[in-house]
Amino acid sequence: MLAGAVGAHVWRDELLARNSLANFQLATDYLFYHALGIAVVALLVDRFPAQKLQSVGWCMAAGTAVFSGSLLVFSLTGFQSITAITPMGGILLIAGWLLLAWRTARWTALQTGDRAGHGGR
Repeated sequence: MLAGAVGAHVWRDELLARNSLANFQLATDYLFYHALGIAVVALLVDRFPAQKLQSVGWCMAAGTAVFSGSLLVFSLTGFQSITAITPMGGILLIAGWLLLAWRTARWTALQTGDRAGHGGR
C-alpha cells in the first residue's frame, strides 16, 4: 500500500510523463494481493506443517519480487531491459498458485480416503 500511495502522490507526474502509471499500478496491485496470499500461506504452513506448503510461499515471494519489482523499476526509471524478467515472475506466481491447488486437492483426497477407510469416523 505504501508503494501505491507514494506512486499516487509523490511520483505521479513522473509516472504520467513516462506513460508508466498503468505499469506502476499493476505492480502495486500484484504486490498487495500476493502479499495477502503469502500471509495466508504462512498461516497454512504454521497450521498444517505436514502439508509442505513452504514451496508455495517461496514461489509466491520470488514471483512477486521479480514480477512487481521489475515493473516498479521500469516504471520509475524507464530501464526497459528489466522487463525481460517480468514473465519469469509471472510464471513463479502461477506455479505457486497451481502448487497450492495441487497440495490442497491432494490433502483433501487423503482426508476423504482416511475417513472412508475408517468406517466414516
